[in-house]
Amino acid sequence: MEPARPDEPTRTALLRRLHGDPDAEAWNEFCTRYSELVTNYCRRTGLGADDCQELFQEVFFALFQRLPRFRYDRSRGRFRAYLWRVVHNQAMAIRRRRGRRREVGGTAWVEGQASADHPDAIWEEEWRKHHLRRAVERLRRELPSRHYEVFRLSAYERLTAAEIAQRCGTSVQMVYKLRSQAMERLRTLVRRQIEEEG
Repeated sequence: MEPARPDEPTRTALLRRLHGDPDAEAWNEFCTRYSELVTNYCRRTGLGADDCQELFQEVFFALFQRLPRFRYDRSRGRFRAYLWRVVHNQAMAIRRRRGRRREVGGTAWVEGQASADHPDAIWEEEWRKHHLRRAVERLRRELPSRHYEVFRLSAYERLTAAEIAQRCGTSVQMVYKLRSQAMERLRTLVRRQIEEEG
């Protein structure tokens, strides 16, 4: 296992930890980071629950076999495209075994008809949601609890500034300020994550 450099993006550092003889902690971190993305994508492609479970297992088994030999080189493509290719290929294998064909996200799930280099629209949407979820979780850890509660009530419960101020025992002006700061931080986190992971 190669040591991570201090200035290295988090995802690149994780891939380096998975190269060669990966430790269980690195593998668990990788699975935790990407499992919801893969699961949500599988569901949206129209696979049934059993097929989704099989696909999930096959994707992570394939990654478990490949990542120790995998070296990320941004000049050869984006990591999100690599990950999508693994998911896409495993999904096509399941569909071939089942003898199924279906159009998903503008891409035919039949070998030879799908581009192996360009993720479909569903994957791109799920990739953005993946980064939003990760950024919100980081925001939750970074912000004082009251500040995060203002963000949560605004973003998820869609309460008005007056309702949030009353519930949190603060002023409407403070709600606007805290909400604005949280949204700006969230945009920054998402942008950085996407730049790092490609």
